Amino acid sequence: IAGSGVDAILITCTNYIALVDDENRKKSVPYIYIDEPFFRNICTIQEPQILLFTNSDTVKGTVDRLNQYALANKKTIHFEPRVLPNAFSLLMNGNKKEHDLLLAQYIEELIINGNKQISVAQLSMVDVAKQLSSKFSLPILNPLDVLADAILTSLK
Repeated sequence: IAGSGVDAILITCTNYIALVDDENRKKSVPYIYIDEPFFRNICTIQEPQILLFTNSDTVKGTVDRLNQYALANKKTIHFEPRVLPNAFSLLMNGNKKEHDLLLAQYIEELIINGNKQISVAQLSMVDVAKQLSSKFSLPILNPLDVLADAILTSLK
């Protein structure tokens, strides 16, 4: 991809980001990692937070990279990774509406029953996070919004 004349390479999967070797990181084409702006924002939150997943296969890689990011940047974070079971399989079977409904119900319960900051770790969760953030007038951190903010800031 780097040799095809693109302006940048955006990698949206933390597990794939972990596979990018140092040689590729030094290419003339910039690599943009979706998780770094997300991690930077997570590390600014002082209170305990929930980092929500629907795909259990992404938890370990994301948590490992988040902890590495926090350590490298001398940040202390207090987060609890949680997985919403069965939601990702709905999405993978083409049932986005059911996925979103299950996710919305779960996040609403978290909001009503708790006082922790909620962050969603996957792009497939962004629509629901934005809807509920608006509905409840509280921030639900997601990787897409912070990436867009980081890109816009870099263009100024």
